[in-house]
Amino acid sequence: MDKLRMLIADKETEKTGFEYYFKAMHDLGVEDIVQSIDTEKAEGVDGIILPGSYSDINPAIWGEKVSGAVKIDDELDEGQRKILDLAIEKGIPVIGMCRGIQFINVYFGGTIIQDLHCAEAHKTCDPDRYHQIYTTPGSFMETLYGESVMVNSRHHQAVGKIGKGLQIAARWICDDTTGRAEEENWEKETVDVLVHETYQIIGLQWHPEKMMYLGNPTQQADGRKMLEYYLDQVRSYHAKK
Repeated sequence: MDKLRMLIADKETEKTGFEYYFKAMHDLGVEDIVQSIDTEKAEGVDGIILPGSYSDINPAIWGEKVSGAVKIDDELDEGQRKILDLAIEKGIPVIGMCRGIQFINVYFGGTIIQDLHCAEAHKTCDPDRYHQIYTTPGSFMETLYGESVMVNSRHHQAVGKIGKGLQIAARWICDDTTGRAEEENWEKETVDVLVHETYQIIGLQWHPEKMMYLGNPTQQADGRKMLEYYLDQVRSYHAKK
């Protein structure tokens, strides 16, 4: 089989935070990786990654005013919309991490919670914080990980209303026992994994590419397992082209 070609769908000028995507793909056998939101550069790719970002999606896309979203990047939103249009037209497998799951949800008509009340349980830290998520019975997540698994967490927003054709494959469920969650009106759960019922599109609110290198030994294996599952879809698509 000739080389797989992967696209990281973000602006070429953005450099911070992408090293783990490149490293993980290289270490899993993908040699040809391009970073761009130019659809011409996306032609011929075998897989697409919608990465995390320090910018939030413009709430105007789902009909809301800004009420918690920060560092909005309309150019990125439009570029990723065109990339997803191409992916659906061609049947290219897509995986989205963090902002990626949120954009996938909005693309299919869903909404985003602009600023979680329970953000303290999920927010960006250095090193990453981890929490447990619970898989949906019968989902691909249950097949991969069983009933629950620990994942990393770096976000202040989350999926709201679920987009058309998307199914929840895993959730974070609030397990606060201090009373703080009730007092501060925390969300009782958030969506951590989505999968499309028709297209080969997966959304994760976590970062398996980082878990391959920065977690504890069991969490490293966990991140690899997810990316290998996705790359099996990429290889199948490549073989059919």
